[in-house]
Amino acid sequence: MIVWDVTLSCILLGVTVLIGGCAAIMGMFSLMFLDDCPPETCSAGGAFSAVSIALVIAGVVGAVGLIVAIVRMNKRRVSWPISLGTLVACSVIIVVGGYGWASAVGA
Repeated sequence: MIVWDVTLSCILLGVTVLIGGCAAIMGMFSLMFLDDCPPETCSAGGAFSAVSIALVIAGVVGAVGLIVAIVRMNKRRVSWPISLGTLVACSVIIVVGGYGWASAVGA
């Protein structure tokens, strides 16, 4: 195995998991405090949909990226581009979900 590639891939995938965990916690807290949201400008259902859909899609993309990276590592092929792409894709999905939440609550 290529040691630097495995190390870099593990670091990138670990950062992806950390970002996903932080996004899940922030999503939970952002939904917890929608009680005083005025119904004229706020949609709690829309906020829930934006957060949950973004987290589910990011989780699926992260899992697929992890599996593909591990398969490539086992075949002794370079896997860091897959890990980097997974990190970027998950980050973009989470940011888009945050914008969806913000537009749903009128922020």
